[in-house]
Amino acid sequence: MENKKWEFGTAQAKIEITNGLFTWKEFGGKGGSLPVRSISGLSYESKGFLSVMAKVSIMASGSDGKSIEVPKKAKSEQMINDINSYLAEVNKKTEDNVGNKSSIADEIMKLANLKSQGLLTEEEFQQQKFKLLN
Repeated sequence: MENKKWEFGTAQAKIEITNGLFTWKEFGGKGGSLPVRSISGLSYESKGFLSVMAKVSIMASGSDGKSIEVPKKAKSEQMINDINSYLAEVNKKTEDNVGNKSSIADEIMKLANLKSQGLLTEEEFQQQKFKLLN
C-alpha cells in the first residue's frame, strides 16, 4: 500500500494514508487515525448554501461517526471521490490477497516438492518463494 496525502488548502485540513493508517487533521489540530482496512469510504456533505465548510464523514467499522470539516469547494469534493477510489482499490486488493493465501501456500508447497526432488536449488526455491510472497 503506497503512502498518499490530500491537503484541503486554507482550512489546513488534510488526510493521509501512511503505513496502513488513515489519518486526518483539521484546522486547530483536531484529528485522529484508524486502520485503512476498517474504512469503507467517505461521504461529502455540504453544510448549507451560505456555509464555506463541508462535512466529510468517515465510514468505518467500529467507529462512532468520525468526521472532518473541509472547505466547501468542488476541488474538495473531487479529492473525497479520489480518496474513495483509492480506498476501494486497497480494499479490493485486501480481499484478493485473502482469497489468494491458500493458492500461494499451495505454490510454495509445489516449489518445496521440486526442491526436495532436486529439481530446484535452495537459491532458486528462495527466489521463487520471495516472488510469491511479495
